[in-house]
Amino acid sequence: MTHRLDLVLPFISTINIYNNLDLLYDPTSLHGITQGSTGLPLDGLIPFGTDHGDSPLQHADDAFAQIPLSYDPWIFVETQYDTIFLNTNGGISLLNGTTEFIPQCGPLPLPMITPLWADPDIRLGGDIFYRQATESDTMSKVLPFLQKAFPDDALDLQALQYAFIATTYNVPFCHAQPETDTCPGLGLRNTFQTILVRGQVDAFIIYLYHQIQWTDAPSETFGDGGDPCTGTNGKHPAMAGFDSGDGVSRFVLPGSCTTNAINLAQTTNINIPGAWVFRVLDTVVTPCNVTCIPGLQFRSDPYDCHSYYECANNIPYSMKCPSDLVFNPTKGVNACDFPSRYECEPICTH
Repeated sequence: MTHRLDLVLPFISTINIYNNLDLLYDPTSLHGITQGSTGLPLDGLIPFGTDHGDSPLQHADDAFAQIPLSYDPWIFVETQYDTIFLNTNGGISLLNGTTEFIPQCGPLPLPMITPLWADPDIRLGGDIFYRQATESDTMSKVLPFLQKAFPDDALDLQALQYAFIATTYNVPFCHAQPETDTCPGLGLRNTFQTILVRGQVDAFIIYLYHQIQWTDAPSETFGDGGDPCTGTNGKHPAMAGFDSGDGVSRFVLPGSCTTNAINLAQTTNINIPGAWVFRVLDTVVTPCNVTCIPGLQFRSDPYDCHSYYECANNIPYSMKCPSDLVFNPTKGVNACDFPSRYECEPICTH
């Protein structure tokens, strides 16, 4: 059944993620059955829950909520959006909400940001929280992910306006069987965050994965979904990525739409398993792309601390530091430097 959440969301004021007994279980000891992947520790996510000012979505299946942004519009590939649609099936869409529970793996007809598009059912457990944050306590926890991804950009708190944070917490899959000694079913849960960041002159997407334990719910509609005990091995594994809806600007995470989607929490593009960061202001830029920026002659090599790029005529040329030095992108330095002055590790791996 399809539901549409009211524009004014019903708040579930009694929910607190630290007291809800439904959430107090050990996902690593499901009657001796383990599966899935783990990335960031739970306290490595941006703090969430009603104690942190979050609003919870109503417990409904295949639903969405229309949420107006309180500050400047968020920008996604040269288009401004002052309203977003938070979907219970694992992502954010723009222009319209979607109740679709079968992920689409090709180019999408509308802009979507989907860290894990699958078929959860929060009526069976778990929660989806959201908030738009501007306070320094939250932004100071968002900022390090951006600084890790784009060290050349001299980002600080003053460079950021707000973050919209959606947390999908401990959600089971639709039509999951009750947990038994031989069937983990409802014991399998996914937890991840979708973060849209608006800067003073830029825009970013951050995905943070804590754990992914299922990817493919059973499908009563088509009869070709996943196993009701494992939430895997169906014909519609989860899609992870984003799409601007223009037929050009899109990104698909490794393993998306395959059985390897179960390993998403161990993947990364900033050398932190479970974390993905993208710049999306006018085109899609990943930390592993080296692009020239006006006014900045030198850029870090995301794969090698001892290398850097020199920009000439908007073209980056690979250069090497002396063997005992690393490239230091810190504002005011932006040159080869001693490792004792700049602790460097590669952002990307081959």
